[in-house]
Amino acid sequence: MKVTLVSVNYNSSDELIRLLKSLRDQTDSSFEAIVIDNDSKPHDRTKLEHAIEQNFSSVRLISSPRNLGFAGASNLGLTEAFEKGADWVLFLNPDTWVENDFIARLKGLLGPSDGLVGLAINEGPRTVYGGTIEWLKPTLVHIHKPERIGPQTYAIGAALAISRRAYQIIGGLDEKYFLYFEDADYSARAQRAGIPLTLTDDVAVNHTVSAVTGKIGSPFLFRHHYRSALRFNFKNGPLWVVLLAAPWSGWVALKQWLKILVSKNVEVSKGILAGLKDFYVGYRGAGVKIRVGIECESIEGKNPMWGVGKMIVKLLQQIAAQPELAETFEFILYFKDEVPDLPFLKSPMFEKKTMPVPLFRRHLFPIYYYLLLPIKLWFERLNVMFWPNYMLPIIAFNRSFALLTEDIYYEAHEGKLPFRYRLAYRIFGWWTAHCASRVMAISETSKKNVARLYRINPRRIVANPLGVDVEELKNGGTAPEYPYILYVGQAFPRRHLRETILAFKEIGKEFSDLRLIAIGPDKYETPTIDYAIKSVNLTLGREAIIQKDYVPQEELAALYRNAKALVYVSDREAFGLPPMEALALGVPPIIADNELGRELFEENAFYAPEPTPSQIAAALREALTDTAKVNRIKSEGPAHAARYSWQKFADRWLAIVKTLT
Repeated sequence: MKVTLVSVNYNSSDELIRLLKSLRDQTDSSFEAIVIDNDSKPHDRTKLEHAIEQNFSSVRLISSPRNLGFAGASNLGLTEAFEKGADWVLFLNPDTWVENDFIARLKGLLGPSDGLVGLAINEGPRTVYGGTIEWLKPTLVHIHKPERIGPQTYAIGAALAISRRAYQIIGGLDEKYFLYFEDADYSARAQRAGIPLTLTDDVAVNHTVSAVTGKIGSPFLFRHHYRSALRFNFKNGPLWVVLLAAPWSGWVALKQWLKILVSKNVEVSKGILAGLKDFYVGYRGAGVKIRVGIECESIEGKNPMWGVGKMIVKLLQQIAAQPELAETFEFILYFKDEVPDLPFLKSPMFEKKTMPVPLFRRHLFPIYYYLLLPIKLWFERLNVMFWPNYMLPIIAFNRSFALLTEDIYYEAHEGKLPFRYRLAYRIFGWWTAHCASRVMAISETSKKNVARLYRINPRRIVANPLGVDVEELKNGGTAPEYPYILYVGQAFPRRHLRETILAFKEIGKEFSDLRLIAIGPDKYETPTIDYAIKSVNLTLGREAIIQKDYVPQEELAALYRNAKALVYVSDREAFGLPPMEALALGVPPIIADNELGRELFEENAFYAPEPTPSQIAAALREALTDTAKVNRIKSEGPAHAARYSWQKFADRWLAIVKTLT
């Protein structure tokens, strides 16, 4: 009789190695073992591969290219084992281990048997032998050995043996369960097919309760408990259960919404709601592509050189440049009125959809963003939706991934915008911080600030720094022949362009051929920049300062490359791209001396301790005269800036998406 043991690894190599050690010292070594790695994290998979290669060479390791769930991965092992001639396949959880006479006792038990055999499971203070199904409940009940095997009895998948004849009749596990209830479903199918089900205490395995699933997190577990419970009840329940399953779902959903409103166990409640939605809308889990939605209105019919628009463009460019991602992902891009004519959007990687407000094209953005788009998403069967505009709509029920910076908090509480905008930022910024499935910050400093301002656990926030596209800046355009200092960015008060202009006034006569070029629109509440420039130019008696709202990318690249320095003294940024873009080209940045600046630039910048004209003037003068430091920045700065690339940003973004699915 040939017995093959199958175990599934998902980031549980330590537990699985303990199981393999207990199998290595068996008194009867005539058996086979197969381990299915279910797309574990690289370090866990490498650890397992090394252990098998060094100590368990007889164990076959099969790697799944993506997480197929317990049922899907188990079926890989079932198919492999029975194709290689196994008479029995025994599933063992990775967090189990056995005594050294286990195989000998197992063969004695299985020899005269057939069908499904559930082994006893020692869990320390108790031993369980199987389970009993309770209808309209999200969990299953483990029991002692019953007096009689009934239609609601099932064998626990942590230690379940399946005979060849049983497999030939009913096949593998139902992969639509992904996690939980697949063993109860398999037992129910077996009994309906007349296949015997046996629960025994003659052979036992040892089990560490929840050693594997406890690592995954409660919201995820509750999501799959409820989704799988509904599938099981509708598929296997008597008529009265099928009729009551939908009302029961409604009652469960109502309770979770009430808990969310009173901020009680919010993440768990959101997990349960996601599980209900998975079942009724259609689960996109095991063995299928990850469907990712991205809100893209910020690049629609606009110049996307600033802020969120630039980030989305760079992210989509990186995705489009990796066609192999189509094997794992589907990307659905949502626009309000029209899809912009950008080359990378023509990639077959992207499915593009528009949702104009009827009769109001190019108007009524809030109707599109807070109402039409979220309602459409109810029916889109996405795994994750990315909201880059800092605001998560209240009726967006998808698994959500949102960008948030401290700027939104300050605009809501201290800004000068019209009241309706400040109110929207306050409501939706808070909702994003507390209700998004994951929050993305764009620096460690920003992550810390967002957690502090919104009073949320920093573990809910992922820092993903932005990138620099050096190749885009290396070519094209022509720059002025005279020496100049460059400013790039929308001129918000916090970036102190007015103070920078006044600082330039202080050094303008000392450096009589030097100019200041400012690229970016005036965003002061009262227009300020044009008047300040005219005043300083009049005082200096020359066109010392030049300002433009916008220049083409080629011209901007040339301005970067040939600048003496880039000045960007901002006392509050989440990242701030222009200084890093300058550094990537070896151009010294002049920035505010704050936590973010030190995090990103370390010693590769000139710092203004305070954003006053005199302090900025001192930093400008130092950048123009400290030849040794300038040469060091030119030499070492590009390598430092290379830490921040758009490819790395996109790779981290995709990794975050995977953790949410």
